Amino acid sequence: MRDIQGISNDYGPEIALTVLLLRIKMGKSPEEDAAAFLLNNKLNLSAFLTLLEAHQIESILFSTTPLKNLFPGEPDIIKFKEKISLRSKVNLIILDELVALQKIFHEHRCEVLFYKGVVLSKLLFGDFTTRTTSDIDILINARDFVSIRNLLLVAGFEEMYFYPDRFPDYYLKVNRESLFRKKCIAGTYIYVEIQWAPLPAFYGLPFNNNYFFTSVVSERLLQEDINMPGLNEHMLILFIHHGISDLWRNLKHVFDIALLADKYQDTIDWRKIEQYIADQKFVRISIVGRNLCRSLFGVEIPIFSAKENAQKETESCLHSLLSFPLLTKKKKTLVNLKRQLMLSDGFYERVKLCRGYLEAYIKPSMIDLKNQQFPPFLFPLYYITKRFRFLYGRK
Repeated sequence: MRDIQGISNDYGPEIALTVLLLRIKMGKSPEEDAAAFLLNNKLNLSAFLTLLEAHQIESILFSTTPLKNLFPGEPDIIKFKEKISLRSKVNLIILDELVALQKIFHEHRCEVLFYKGVVLSKLLFGDFTTRTTSDIDILINARDFVSIRNLLLVAGFEEMYFYPDRFPDYYLKVNRESLFRKKCIAGTYIYVEIQWAPLPAFYGLPFNNNYFFTSVVSERLLQEDINMPGLNEHMLILFIHHGISDLWRNLKHVFDIALLADKYQDTIDWRKIEQYIADQKFVRISIVGRNLCRSLFGVEIPIFSAKENAQKETESCLHSLLSFPLLTKKKKTLVNLKRQLMLSDGFYERVKLCRGYLEAYIKPSMIDLKNQQFPPFLFPLYYITKRFRFLYGRK
């Protein structure tokens, strides 16, 4: 593992303490190390709390004994705890909603898999609140999208993305997900994100959800059987989402995989995972994830031990993880494209990625279909109006 004091010297005590507390949560460092660290390092509390939010790990760290005791009586800490308490309540409401949706989908024979969110919190921590979330993530088959969309609307959810009724096939082809929301407590919302492909089409990788439906497990939650991916498949989904989609953007991404690997090391079929990653051509980005788990949390992930070390790529990702601000969430940016090209397996994969970005630029988006209402036989006109979108003052 990388030395904590070295991280503090290079990147600041706030991020160093953050990494240390995550190690303590995993049992990789003793609790007394936190107090000892603060004796030798001056901490900016406001910057520290900002980092926790940016890395989406505030509830995880505030469940640790050291953080509960390090800053007694601090007003900022008290307010922070109140926010975390509210998010924990939202998590339990999300659990109730998830169970209700499973029942609805089962009654209408819609095959779905729940993953990440409260399901992952249960896998990692044995409860539904330590890993807070604001949404319910659901894998679906594309053929069931229209039925599931209608069921969510009937259940009181509001659709967040424009859906072109005239072009349902095109919508499913160029998108991979749709988002819905319902008002919750204290002005918050519960979001439901349904995905029929793990990655956007423009990434150029041959993904669909069929593979994840080949190994379904059920767990009894609140008197309802909840369908979710098997452990191997859940790990693969995290590599795909946290690595390929989000490019190891924050500490939560690495921590999720490190803790899942550490907790289920002897249960996960690592050879099966390695084979899938190799077949689907995202080896380098997975090796970087493996290296980050080792460097930050001392967790060994037994994949591609004979392959390249990807040290240069790992150091680049580690630098952005420990720096602030973090890598942008926006997908179609030059910064993200450069990171994707760096982490691609080879020349052919880089060409496919660039071609995918070019096609995404050329093809009409949902904004174009929303701005101009053409009948189906005039669909080719969207390729023209997209070029002149700025003329009629729209996005």
